Amino acid sequence: MIFRQGPDFRAQERHVARGAFFLPTPRPAPEPLAELLLRVESPSHEVVELPVRVVQISATHVSLALLDLGAARTALAPLFHAARAAPASEGAPWVFWGRPDSAAEPLLDLPRADPEALAPPSSEAAAPAPSDPAEGPAPSDEKLLYDRIRAMSSPEKMQLALHGDRTERFLLLKDVNKNVQTFLLQNARITLDEVRYIAGFRQAIPDVLVAIAAHREWSQNQGVLAALVRNPKTPPVTAVGLLDRIAPAELRRLAKSNEVPRPVQAAARKKVTEGGV
Repeated sequence: MIFRQGPDFRAQERHVARGAFFLPTPRPAPEPLAELLLRVESPSHEVVELPVRVVQISATHVSLALLDLGAARTALAPLFHAARAAPASEGAPWVFWGRPDSAAEPLLDLPRADPEALAPPSSEAAAPAPSDPAEGPAPSDEKLLYDRIRAMSSPEKMQLALHGDRTERFLLLKDVNKNVQTFLLQNARITLDEVRYIAGFRQAIPDVLVAIAAHREWSQNQGVLAALVRNPKTPPVTAVGLLDRIAPAELRRLAKSNEVPRPVQAAARKKVTEGGV
């Protein structure tokens, strides 16, 4: 979930204190009681990842239970603090799960329900909202598109990667022909949110990650940088070289995290120790 405004992000603080987190409902919605890894990007572009469980789904929001409350509070506390002093910005929260989904309409005002009162949803509450053709393809349409793409030749997939829409780009990213990924970056309609997703995609090929790191605009975005250096598929020399552009708060988290590649953690620790970050 990507937050662009400080007040939207700080609204989560009281929920976190009670062990919960609220998201606008993405489309398609996740399964009730599913365990997910919640990736949160604050307005200052700092990123944390939290294990969560889906406990309630409605037409407007998804309620998540934080599985490691102590760790979540510790990780989010400095981000909430930074958000209080963050400059004013524009844009509603943006959420997707599994992929950047243009059908996930962000909410300007997140729900204020009491997380302690949440219970596993009824089958009626868990049912996804009816599909609107204007919001994107229905699951059945996407399945047909997936089958069509799978039947394409490699040259056809490359052409589609260059000119396809958002849904087609996502499906091609997961295609067995990994070389198609290089053509996705050349699509004139690819968005920064998609690039950020690819930067953290564990099945991305190293050449694609190196290309993202070398891009003049993308490599200035803190969310993209954080995703690249945390991705074990990013070549170590590239990932370590990007640490010079990483924000100090994220650099400190990298130095402490055991979930990042060892060369990145070691280089981050050295920078923190020697630079007094």
